[in-house]
Amino acid sequence: MKIVQKKQVRYSGRALCGYCMFVVMCVAIPLIVFSQEQKVIRTQSGLEMVYVAPGSFMMGSQTGKPNERPVHRVTITKGFYISKYEVTQELYTRIMGNNPSHHKGDRRPVDQVNFKDVAKFCNSLSKREGKELAYVIIPAWFEWKMNAKGYRLPTEAEWEYAARGGTLSKGSRYSGSSNAGDVAWHCTNSGKETHPVGLKKANELGLFDMSGNVAEWCYDFYGSYSNTAQKDPCRYSGRNGLIRGGCIVSAPDSCSVSGRAAQYRGISTSNQGFRVVLPGQ
Repeated sequence: MKIVQKKQVRYSGRALCGYCMFVVMCVAIPLIVFSQEQKVIRTQSGLEMVYVAPGSFMMGSQTGKPNERPVHRVTITKGFYISKYEVTQELYTRIMGNNPSHHKGDRRPVDQVNFKDVAKFCNSLSKREGKELAYVIIPAWFEWKMNAKGYRLPTEAEWEYAARGGTLSKGSRYSGSSNAGDVAWHCTNSGKETHPVGLKKANELGLFDMSGNVAEWCYDFYGSYSNTAQKDPCRYSGRNGLIRGGCIVSAPDSCSVSGRAAQYRGISTSNQGFRVVLPGQ
């Protein structure tokens, strides 16, 4: 991460001579200033991660499918980093040693991964970079160690908040536009093939393909919404997991920032992949 440094100069009400000003400036404490473009970091493994500042938003949609209602206020209390692109086949192969994808291509998102595959990838990536593992994985159980500093999936609320553009959101129906074709590969423009990441327009945070291409795993189990305001919501139990964002065979409406679908965690398909999160610094 690049840092811009400026000098702070403090002095009394009397004017300082040029020499004194020079001395003061030489011993002044640097002030660290982060510009907007410096909210992107590159990890040891080459992942570009975009910072999402804390904030509140209205989750869901009054005009979407029934499972997108009721609309309710959600507050994300902790900033986090989320990968700029869906995890690619090149990265997945480099970390895991295999490529399960149906739609082959190094820059295409990895597909044919179930929830356990994704959790294993997160742990392997964390181990490679010397970070604390975020998941405990045994044959019949997954557990997220919430305060761990390693890679993990976004919660459903974090995913939607980031897809909407976080604090920079312009309120678009899709992630970065009110026109699905600007930002999403879906059933009418994909040719039923995934496409290399980053070819469509980014959203307000600089995130690509959060609408369309492959549907993305979230950590939560699927469930109905509540109409009460919530802070950092996450469902830790249930029958099915969930995926967000729609995919190459989805109708445009299913690629909206509020679109959601239940998915059994053990299933892998050629239309679903993922992106990863790191806790904010």
